[in-house]
Amino acid sequence: MASSRSGPPRIARRRPRPRHSRPHRLRRYPGDCGQTGAGSVSCGCAKELGRNRFETYSRQCEAGSKDALSFESDLHRALSRDELRLHFQPKVDVETGCVRGAEALLRWEHSEKGLISPGAFIPLAEETGLIVPFGNWVLHTACQQLAKWCDAGWNELGISVNVASLQLKDGNLLGVVREALDATRIDPARLTLELTESAVIENAKENIEALTRIRGLGVQLSLDDFGTGYSSLSYLDRLPIDEFKIDRSFVARIDAEGDDAPIVSAVIAMARHLGLKVVAEGVEKEAQRNYLKQQRCDLYQGYLFAKPLPADEFAERLRAAAAADLSDLAS
Repeated sequence: MASSRSGPPRIARRRPRPRHSRPHRLRRYPGDCGQTGAGSVSCGCAKELGRNRFETYSRQCEAGSKDALSFESDLHRALSRDELRLHFQPKVDVETGCVRGAEALLRWEHSEKGLISPGAFIPLAEETGLIVPFGNWVLHTACQQLAKWCDAGWNELGISVNVASLQLKDGNLLGVVREALDATRIDPARLTLELTESAVIENAKENIEALTRIRGLGVQLSLDDFGTGYSSLSYLDRLPIDEFKIDRSFVARIDAEGDDAPIVSAVIAMARHLGLKVVAEGVEKEAQRNYLKQQRCDLYQGYLFAKPLPADEFAERLRAAAAADLSDLAS
C-alpha cells in the first residue's frame, strides 16, 4: 500500500531566540561611522542607563563620558594637588549653648571648578577606594587642627571624624589613629571616630574587635545616623561605643509641640539607659532644640547654630562666643 507521504517526516524546529549578555554597539550611518571609538562610547552609555538595550552614539554621550573620566582623573590628583579641605560644624551643648567640639567634614576645592559638593565626589571616592587615603588625610588634618585650637587656649574642644567602611576593611585604622595621636600629641579622649551602623555590623565580630583595640587608645567612638541602618538592638550592648548620633531625618519630624518625635525620645531614653551621650544632627529650628533640651539630649549640630565652616571662621565663632560670655559676666 502506497504511503500518502511523499518524503521523510519533517520535524518542526523552534528557532532559538538570541540571548544578549551585554549592551549592543550600534552606529548610525552616515555621520557616526567615522567616529573612532563610537561603539565603545555607546556601550558605556547603555551600561549607565541599564543593560540589555540599544543606545546610539551621540557626541553628547561621548562628551559626558569624557567629562566623567576627567572628573575621576582630577579626583585621583586632588590629594597630591593639595585640593582637599576640611570644614567644621560646631557640636553645641543643648543646655548651655556652648560649643563643645566640631565634626570635621571633607570638602574638595577644585583648582578650576571651585568647591565641589560632597555628594558629587564622596560616592566616587568610595567606589574607587580613594576614600581610604582621603579618610586618613582627614584624620591627621583634623587632629592637627585640634592641636592648634588647644594651643590657642580652647583646651576643652573635641573633634569628630567620620570613618568609612572601607577604612575598617583596610585593616590599618588602628595604626593610622595611633600615628595621628603621636604626631599631634592631643588628648585621645578629645578625638571621636564616627561610624555608621551598617559599617560596624558588616563583619561584626572582626569590626568589634578592631574598634575595641582603637578605643583602648582612649579614643571615643560614635554610632552615626542611628536608626537608619540595621538598628540591631542585639548588638548595642556589645558595641564599644560612647555616643549615639540621631539622624537628621528623625530630628526633622519634631514639630512645634514635640508631638511627632517618638523615635527621638526613645533613642535618647535608650542611650541614657546604656550610659551613652546623644548628639542630634540637622537641628534647624528653635522648637527642635527646645524639645531636645526637654528630653535631655547632650549636644546638637545644625544650621540653627552654624553651617560647616572653614577653620578660621570656626575660630572666629569661638572668639565671638567667648566675648559674649565676658560681656554677660560684666553686666
